[in-house]
Amino acid sequence: MKRRDFLKFVGMASSAAVLTSCGAEKGTEKIIPFLIPPEEEDYLPGEAMYRYSACTECPAGCGVEVKIVDFNPKKLEGTKGHPINDGALCLRGQASLMRLYHPQRLKSPLKRNPDGSLTPISWEEAYQLILDKMQEAQGQGRRNVWLSGMTGGSLSALIDEFSRKTGVERLPEYELYSQANLREAYKSVFGRDEIPAYTIEKADFLLTCGADIIETFMNPVESGVQLQKAREHNELKWVHLEPHASLTGFKADERKVIKPGSEAYVLAFLLNFILTSKVAKNDLPSSVEGRLPTVTEAEAAEKSGLSTEELTHLAEAFLAAANPLLIVGGVSTAQPNGAAVALFTALIQWTLGMTDSVVDFSRSRDYSRVGTLRDVQRLAGRLNNGEIGVMLIANTDPVGTAPASIGLKDALRQASFRVALTDFADTPTARTCDLLLPLAHSLESWGDVSPRKGVTTVLQPVIDRLYDSRSEGEFLLELMQKATGAAGGQSYEAYLRNRWSRAFGAANVDKVIQTGYHEAPASPGAVRLASGPVATALSRVKLDAGLSGNVLYALPSIRTYDGRSKAL
Repeated sequence: MKRRDFLKFVGMASSAAVLTSCGAEKGTEKIIPFLIPPEEEDYLPGEAMYRYSACTECPAGCGVEVKIVDFNPKKLEGTKGHPINDGALCLRGQASLMRLYHPQRLKSPLKRNPDGSLTPISWEEAYQLILDKMQEAQGQGRRNVWLSGMTGGSLSALIDEFSRKTGVERLPEYELYSQANLREAYKSVFGRDEIPAYTIEKADFLLTCGADIIETFMNPVESGVQLQKAREHNELKWVHLEPHASLTGFKADERKVIKPGSEAYVLAFLLNFILTSKVAKNDLPSSVEGRLPTVTEAEAAEKSGLSTEELTHLAEAFLAAANPLLIVGGVSTAQPNGAAVALFTALIQWTLGMTDSVVDFSRSRDYSRVGTLRDVQRLAGRLNNGEIGVMLIANTDPVGTAPASIGLKDALRQASFRVALTDFADTPTARTCDLLLPLAHSLESWGDVSPRKGVTTVLQPVIDRLYDSRSEGEFLLELMQKATGAAGGQSYEAYLRNRWSRAFGAANVDKVIQTGYHEAPASPGAVRLASGPVATALSRVKLDAGLSGNVLYALPSIRTYDGRSKAL
C-alpha cells in the first residue's frame, strides 16, 4: 500500500469513529425554523418577553407583569405604575404561577358515577347534561341557582345576562371574609354598600384597630406601598391596637395590646373625646349624638387593659395630627361588638372630616353583590327544604370554609344536581358535586377585574391552554348560547372586546391590553351623613362586656388567605 493511500484510509477510519462517539445512534437532531413564525414582534428564542395581566388569587385585583420565555410563563411581578399595587406583589400572587402548572389540576370534565368514581366526558356532553337537569328541576318546581366567589367587571355583567336569559337565580357571592359589619356600618352612616379606599399615603397619623393591613385586610400590597410613601413624605406615626399578635402590629411604630372584645369601648371613648374637645369638622345631629353610649376614660381603661394615661395620650396625638386616619377590620369587626366597632369608626371618620380626604368613596370597592354568612344560612335552609334544583358553583369552596355549624355540606346534597367549576377535584365542595368542570387559569384566559371604581385590569392569555378547561366567562357564555339556541355565537374574547370598546373607545382597546389596565378619572361626590339610619343603628347598639377566659382567634393566613391558596 502506498503511503498516500494509507494516510487516506486512517483519516476515513478516524472520522467514522468520531461520528460514532458523538452519539449518532441516538438519532439526528435538526434545527427546524417555525413553519408559521410567531406573531409576537418581540419574540426571540430563549429571551424573555413581558405581558400584563391581573392576579386572581384573592379579591384585591393587583396588576401583574408576566415574564415569558419561549411562550411559557416563568415569573410574576407587580405591574409598575398600576394604581392598586404599583409594582409590588405579595407572596401568594407570585406563587399563583404554581397553580397554572400544578399536576393535580383538573384536565377534563368529570362526571361522578353512582359508586362515587369519576368518568371523563366531553364539554358537549357536560353542557347537555346540565341543560337536561335544569329542565328537569324546573319541571319539579325547583330553582336553579348560580353561586360564585367575588366577581366584578365584565364577568359580573355576564352573570346577570346569563341569569336573565336562562332563569337561573344569581345568589349573593360567597366570600368568607366579606367585611360584613364594616359594610353595614358604611351603609347605615353614609348609605353606601361599599368599602372606601383608605389613602394612607396622605395621612400623618395612622390608627389601626384589628385591621391587618399588611397581611390580608383588603389590599395589603397597596397598603404596604402607601405606608412607605407616607413614612417618606409625611413622617407618618402609626399606632396599632390588637388583642393578639400579628405581623401588622409588630411593623407599627407603636403596638398596644388590648383585651379581646374591648375595641368598641376604646373607640366610643375616642368619639366622645372628639365631641367634648370641640374639634369636630363635621357635627353630628342631636338625634345621633344623643344615642351615643357614654364611655368614660376610666371605663375604657378598665375594659381594654390600657391605662388612662395611654388612652389620653393616644386621643390627643390623634387629634393633633393634620391628616389622621382610622382603619378597623379583621378580628376587631368579627367579634360580638364588631358591629359597634365599625359604626363608631364610620362616625369618627365623619366627625374628623376624613371622608373629605383620606377615606375616599370615589375610589371605593363595590360589595353590593357579596353576601354574608346569613346568606349562607338562608341557602342551607332552602336546600334542606328541597327548593334548589341544579346548583352551579364557580371558583369558590363554601363547604370547605363556611362554619360547620351551618351544615352546608349535608344541605348541599339535597340539591337535585350539583356542578363545580373548579381547578381541583379534591376540595370539600367538589367532593359533594356530581359534575366537575376544569377551570382555566387566569394566565390562560381573557377577562377583566375591577378592584375599585374607575380601575379595570385586563386579563389576557399568555400561554396556550394546558388542558381542556374553560374560564367562568367562557362557560357562562357557551352554556347560555346553547340554552337559548344561539350555539356557535361570539366568543368570550369578542364579548369582552365589545364591552371594552364601549368603555375605553375602540381605538384604545389594544393599548389597554398592552399596558394591562385602564384608570378613569375619579368622580368625587359629596359624602353625606344618613342621620335617620345612623340613629336607628345606634339604638340597636348594646355593648357586650367583652370576651373572657381563653380566646381562640381563627385568622386569615398571609400564606393561604382563607385556604384557597393552600395548594401553592
